[in-house]
Amino acid sequence: MSNIDFSKALDCLANAGSIVITCHTRPDGDALGSAVALAQILQDKGKSVEIILSSALPSRYAFLFSRQPPRVIQDTWPRTLLKEFDTAVVLDTSVRAQLAPQFDFLRSGELRVLVIDHHLSNEPLGAVSIIDPSASSVGLLLAELAQVWSVGLKSSVAEALFVALATDTGWFRFPNADLRTYRQAWQLMQAGAQPAKLYEALYMRESPGRVRLAARALATLELFCNGRLACMALLQEDFKQTQAEPSDSEDLVNEPLRIGSVEVAVMLIEDQPGLVRLSLRSKRQINVARIAEHFGGGGHSQAAGAQFAGPVSRVKQEIVSVLTQELSRFV
Repeated sequence: MSNIDFSKALDCLANAGSIVITCHTRPDGDALGSAVALAQILQDKGKSVEIILSSALPSRYAFLFSRQPPRVIQDTWPRTLLKEFDTAVVLDTSVRAQLAPQFDFLRSGELRVLVIDHHLSNEPLGAVSIIDPSASSVGLLLAELAQVWSVGLKSSVAEALFVALATDTGWFRFPNADLRTYRQAWQLMQAGAQPAKLYEALYMRESPGRVRLAARALATLELFCNGRLACMALLQEDFKQTQAEPSDSEDLVNEPLRIGSVEVAVMLIEDQPGLVRLSLRSKRQINVARIAEHFGGGGHSQAAGAQFAGPVSRVKQEIVSVLTQELSRFV
């Protein structure tokens, strides 16, 4: 259990009547599992709650939303939405670049905003913020908040929180899976979370498009810096030819880290012509969050991302150059 003071966050939630829960674009397991869990906790306390996403729900996580599908608004959020809610909860980010469709809506000042996040990179957004970079996931923070709030977790809530916690720790493979994380995972299992069942739901039901896309990404693999840096790239055409969805690229950046010499892996994804999404992962001392922040992004020391304007070839050349210089500092 952490020493975080949740009192202001709990006051905000207790005094709320109608709540919108949202997160970053291209939501992952931590953001979505946390959103589902918090929504159920608040609904059980009599609150009116809706989850609104600014990107399509990845099919991998659809099973979490069997009770209540999220609303998806991919354009700028309309001010008419303000009439529906008095409080907004933002999970797993507070950075404008990751909240572009709804950032101005949230900054309007016309509703209370609570931010719950675990990233080093953040911007002032909420009147109340729970930000703990030492936490392995937002799911971990919400599990701890539920304990402070004396919430008895139902199995469906425990499962959603376990998905959040497990996916952001690489199913407990990453260094952020610390003793605090394992203790909470054990408590979630006691509340009904079944890891084997959840792993199968998440990772053993891939679409053919996802598998073909993985093969396409690995075919582009290049090694630099005597094998210390790995780079892969996916173009829009790759998604069309493999019949893959944008969310099917999730976690593919981790594949080159299985190579013993690789310390940093880079994935370049062409989201649209002239706009490239960059994912960075490291498994040793390189702080990729600092690299991402240099390009207007952010994240964790070993997992970060950013967006670039320009063709994939130029972005690749630039990021490989920067990472080559960074790696030269650690011989």
